[in-house]
Amino acid sequence: LGRGLDVEVRTWAHGKLEGSTDAPGFVPVISGTRRRLRVSLDGVGLPTTGTLVLRVPQHAELRIETVNGDVAVHDLRGEAEIATVSGTVAVDGRAEQLEIVAIDGRVDVTGAPERVEVSTVSGAITIAGAREEVEAESISGAITLRDVVLGRLDLTSVAGAITLAGSLGGGPLR
Repeated sequence: LGRGLDVEVRTWAHGKLEGSTDAPGFVPVISGTRRRLRVSLDGVGLPTTGTLVLRVPQHAELRIETVNGDVAVHDLRGEAEIATVSGTVAVDGRAEQLEIVAIDGRVDVTGAPERVEVSTVSGAITIAGAREEVEAESISGAITLRDVVLGRLDLTSVAGAITLAGSLGGGPLR
Protein backbone atom coordinates (compact mmCIF):
# COMPACT_ATOMS: atom_id res chain seq x y z
CA LEU A 1 0.00 0.00 0.00
CA GLY A 2 1.01 3.65 -0.10
CA ARG A 3 3.85 5.05 1.96
CA GLY A 4 1.76 7.06 4.41
CA LEU A 5 -1.60 5.41 3.93
CA ASP A 6 -3.26 4.20 7.13
CA VAL A 7 -5.25 0.95 7.03
CA GLU A 8 -8.34 0.38 9.17
CA VAL A 9 -10.02 -3.04 9.09
CA ARG A 10 -13.48 -3.55 10.56
CA THR A 11 -15.27 -6.89 10.58
CA TRP A 12 -18.88 -7.82 10.00
CA ALA A 13 -21.07 -10.91 9.64
CA HIS A 14 -21.44 -10.49 5.85
CA GLY A 15 -19.37 -12.78 3.66
CA LYS A 16 -18.08 -10.00 1.46
CA LEU A 17 -15.30 -7.42 1.42
CA GLU A 18 -15.82 -3.70 0.87
CA GLY A 19 -13.27 -0.93 0.70
CA SER A 20 -13.25 2.84 0.77
CA THR A 21 -10.59 5.52 1.08
CA ASP A 22 -10.30 9.22 1.71
CA ALA A 23 -7.00 9.41 -0.23
CA PRO A 24 -7.71 12.02 -2.95
CA GLY A 25 -7.70 10.60 -6.47
CA PHE A 26 -7.61 6.92 -5.42
CA VAL A 27 -10.23 4.18 -5.52
CA PRO A 28 -9.89 0.75 -3.82
CA VAL A 29 -9.89 -2.11 -6.33
CA ILE A 30 -10.85 -5.58 -5.10
CA SER A 31 -9.74 -8.44 -7.34
CA GLY A 32 -9.05 -12.16 -7.19
CA THR A 33 -11.03 -15.25 -6.42
CA ARG A 34 -13.65 -15.85 -3.75
CA ARG A 35 -11.03 -17.47 -1.52
CA ARG A 36 -8.17 -15.01 -2.06
CA LEU A 37 -8.87 -11.33 -2.64
CA ARG A 38 -6.39 -8.53 -3.19
CA VAL A 39 -7.08 -4.88 -2.42
CA SER A 40 -5.07 -2.27 -4.28
CA LEU A 41 -5.58 1.40 -5.03
CA ASP A 42 -6.28 2.69 -8.51
CA GLY A 43 -4.83 6.15 -9.10
CA VAL A 44 -1.66 7.90 -10.21
CA GLY A 45 1.42 7.07 -8.15
CA LEU A 46 1.09 6.02 -4.52
CA PRO A 47 -0.97 7.93 -1.95
CA THR A 48 1.08 9.60 0.78
CA THR A 49 -1.80 10.34 3.15
CA GLY A 50 -5.28 9.10 3.87
CA THR A 51 -6.98 6.00 5.25
CA LEU A 52 -8.04 2.83 3.49
CA VAL A 53 -11.06 1.37 5.31
CA LEU A 54 -11.84 -2.31 4.73
CA ARG A 55 -14.91 -4.24 5.86
CA VAL A 56 -14.13 -7.97 5.97
CA PRO A 57 -15.81 -11.12 7.34
CA GLN A 58 -14.97 -11.71 11.03
CA HIS A 59 -13.13 -14.96 10.30
CA ALA A 60 -11.08 -13.55 7.42
CA GLU A 61 -7.38 -14.18 7.01
CA LEU A 62 -5.53 -10.89 6.45
CA ARG A 63 -2.11 -9.99 5.12
CA ILE A 64 -1.33 -6.28 5.36
CA GLU A 65 1.92 -4.55 4.40
CA THR A 66 2.60 -0.83 4.68
CA VAL A 67 5.62 1.46 5.00
CA ASN A 68 4.68 4.48 7.16
CA GLY A 69 0.98 3.90 7.63
CA ASP A 70 -0.73 2.93 10.86
CA VAL A 71 -2.76 -0.30 10.88
CA ALA A 72 -5.87 -0.83 13.04
CA VAL A 73 -7.80 -4.12 12.97
CA HIS A 74 -11.04 -4.39 14.95
CA ASP A 75 -12.82 -7.54 16.16
CA LEU A 76 -10.92 -10.01 13.99
CA ARG A 77 -11.66 -13.70 14.69
CA GLY A 78 -9.44 -15.13 11.93
CA GLU A 79 -5.71 -14.81 11.32
CA ALA A 80 -3.57 -11.82 10.38
CA GLU A 81 -0.04 -11.14 9.16
CA ILE A 82 0.80 -7.44 9.48
CA ALA A 83 4.08 -5.76 8.51
CA THR A 84 5.01 -2.09 8.75
CA VAL A 85 8.25 -0.16 8.74
CA SER A 86 7.34 2.80 10.94
CA GLY A 87 3.60 2.72 11.53
CA THR A 88 1.80 1.71 14.69
CA VAL A 89 -0.26 -1.49 14.76
CA ALA A 90 -3.37 -1.95 16.93
CA VAL A 91 -5.37 -5.19 16.85
CA ASP A 92 -8.36 -6.06 19.02
CA GLY A 93 -10.61 -9.09 19.07
CA ARG A 94 -10.31 -12.83 19.53
CA ALA A 95 -8.03 -13.64 16.63
CA GLU A 96 -6.87 -17.20 16.12
CA GLN A 97 -3.35 -16.16 15.22
CA LEU A 98 -1.47 -12.88 14.81
CA GLU A 99 1.97 -12.33 13.29
CA ILE A 100 3.11 -8.71 13.46
CA VAL A 101 6.43 -7.22 12.38
CA ALA A 102 7.16 -3.52 12.97
CA ILE A 103 10.59 -2.01 12.54
CA ASP A 104 10.02 1.34 14.28
CA GLY A 105 6.40 1.18 15.31
CA ARG A 106 4.41 0.51 18.45
CA VAL A 107 2.27 -2.66 18.60
CA ASP A 108 -0.85 -3.00 20.78
CA VAL A 109 -2.83 -6.26 20.87
CA THR A 110 -5.98 -6.50 23.00
CA GLY A 111 -8.62 -9.18 23.29
CA ALA A 112 -8.05 -12.90 23.58
CA PRO A 113 -5.94 -14.05 20.65
CA GLU A 114 -4.88 -17.69 20.78
CA ARG A 115 -1.39 -17.25 19.33
CA VAL A 116 0.50 -13.95 19.10
CA GLU A 117 3.91 -13.45 17.52
CA VAL A 118 5.27 -9.87 17.51
CA SER A 119 8.66 -8.52 16.52
CA THR A 120 9.90 -4.90 16.64
CA VAL A 121 13.27 -3.22 16.49
CA SER A 122 12.53 -0.07 18.46
CA GLY A 123 8.79 -0.06 19.04
CA ALA A 124 7.07 -0.93 22.30
CA ILE A 125 4.88 -4.05 22.44
CA THR A 126 1.75 -4.32 24.61
CA ILE A 127 -0.30 -7.52 24.63
CA ALA A 128 -3.42 -7.75 26.80
CA GLY A 129 -5.73 -10.75 27.17
CA ALA A 130 -3.76 -13.40 25.25
CA ARG A 131 -4.94 -16.91 26.10
CA GLU A 132 -2.58 -19.54 24.65
CA GLU A 133 0.84 -18.63 23.33
CA VAL A 134 2.90 -15.44 23.05
CA GLU A 135 6.22 -14.88 21.33
CA ALA A 136 7.47 -11.29 21.48
CA GLU A 137 10.84 -9.84 20.55
CA SER A 138 12.10 -6.27 20.64
CA ILE A 139 15.61 -4.86 20.43
CA SER A 140 15.02 -1.60 22.31
CA GLY A 141 11.27 -1.40 22.92
CA ALA A 142 9.52 -2.38 26.13
CA ILE A 143 7.39 -5.54 26.19
CA THR A 144 4.27 -5.47 28.41
CA LEU A 145 1.88 -8.39 28.89
CA ARG A 146 -1.32 -7.84 30.91
CA ASP A 147 -4.16 -10.16 31.88
CA VAL A 148 -2.63 -13.15 30.09
CA VAL A 149 -3.26 -16.84 30.67
CA LEU A 150 -0.51 -18.59 28.76
CA GLY A 151 0.67 -22.14 28.25
CA ARG A 152 3.69 -21.09 26.17
CA LEU A 153 5.77 -17.94 26.41
CA ASP A 154 8.91 -16.69 24.64
CA LEU A 155 10.01 -13.09 25.35
CA THR A 156 13.25 -11.50 24.13
CA SER A 157 14.49 -7.96 24.68
CA VAL A 158 17.98 -6.51 24.36
CA ALA A 159 17.48 -3.08 25.96
CA GLY A 160 13.76 -2.76 26.68
CA ALA A 161 11.99 -3.60 29.93
CA ILE A 162 9.73 -6.67 30.19
CA THR A 163 6.58 -6.57 32.37
CA LEU A 164 4.27 -9.55 32.82
CA ALA A 165 0.95 -9.77 34.67
CA GLY A 166 -1.13 -12.91 34.41
CA SER A 167 -0.77 -16.65 34.85
CA LEU A 168 1.54 -19.12 33.17
CA GLY A 169 0.94 -22.80 32.44
CA GLY A 170 3.25 -25.75 32.11
CA GLY A 171 4.43 -25.20 28.54
CA PRO A 172 7.86 -23.97 27.63
CA LEU A 173 8.54 -20.55 29.22
CA ARG A 174 11.50 -18.48 28.07
